[in-house]
Amino acid sequence: MTVANIADAPREELNAEVHDDAIDGYLLVERDDDELLDTRYVSTETTNVNLVRVLRNAVRSVAVTDLLAGSGINPDDLRRRQQLDVATVTLSAEGEREGGSETALMSTLVLAMLIYMTILINGHGMATAIVEEKSSRLIEVILGAVTAGEFMAGKILGVLGAGLTQLGIWLIVALAALLQALSLAS
Repeated sequence: MTVANIADAPREELNAEVHDDAIDGYLLVERDDDELLDTRYVSTETTNVNLVRVLRNAVRSVAVTDLLAGSGINPDDLRRRQQLDVATVTLSAEGEREGGSETALMSTLVLAMLIYMTILINGHGMATAIVEEKSSRLIEVILGAVTAGEFMAGKILGVLGAGLTQLGIWLIVALAALLQALSLAS
């Protein structure tokens, strides 16, 4: 990204350069009536969240430096104090442990995705199994021996059992991998 002072260029020319892809965009910084900075980022692509965040932080940094000018407060000291972080410590029966919320969030996301994938895969399998029976003559033979309700219940319980078996295998593999990772970390 190139930074240039284009204070004298008319906005129409800058807009034309943005449309012609000569520049990606420009940051318009003006002072309002209260001597506050009024800023606008003008571009054809304003959905780059990271760029907008960087620009916002840069403008805030300039505004703070401008505010502190002549006050005797060092802007770098203020920035360091603004970036202080709060560490989390989880207290349990075993004692204190750093962190905690990240692990809970990740385990929740993993379990939610596991349930979602199980429903998606096994729901499709159940629907396919039911449709297959409609197109087969085997259903006529089976329905001669059992009622339709018994047959449907057996089919649903069979597909459910297969899905739960698959989920159990996934959980065992995930638990083994987690225990392996924890033993390597220790």
